[in-house]
Amino acid sequence: MNIAIRNNDDYARSHAASWDGQKLTLTPAFDLTSGPRPEDSFRQALAHGRDRGGVPGEEKSNLAVLVAESEIYGLSGSAAQDVVDQLVANIEDNWDDAADAACPSAADKLKLRENQMLPRAAFLD
Repeated sequence: MNIAIRNNDDYARSHAASWDGQKLTLTPAFDLTSGPRPEDSFRQALAHGRDRGGVPGEEKSNLAVLVAESEIYGLSGSAAQDVVDQLVANIEDNWDDAADAACPSAADKLKLRENQMLPRAAFLD
């Protein structure tokens, strides 16, 4: 989600899980601060993937890079791609309703969609 909306304020305290004694589940998203990043390349604050020789995993904000590292998170590459595809579809399908609830004007809604949601860089391989 962070990559899909250009949220690179993704420090560890912005992620939480709930434990019910048997199952661990992610809490709903919070503290999302999507900001303008005009370049085609941007980075996440938290690395994803494996540490390699003391060097943190990848910080590149790219969905293909994230999918390539999916097995360490317990997902096959195809299952991870399905998650990404669902996320992209959900953003595209629900964008208008979510933006209408949050944006004060049609111009702001358009600007936010063009500059923040599903940035081109997230799909470059």
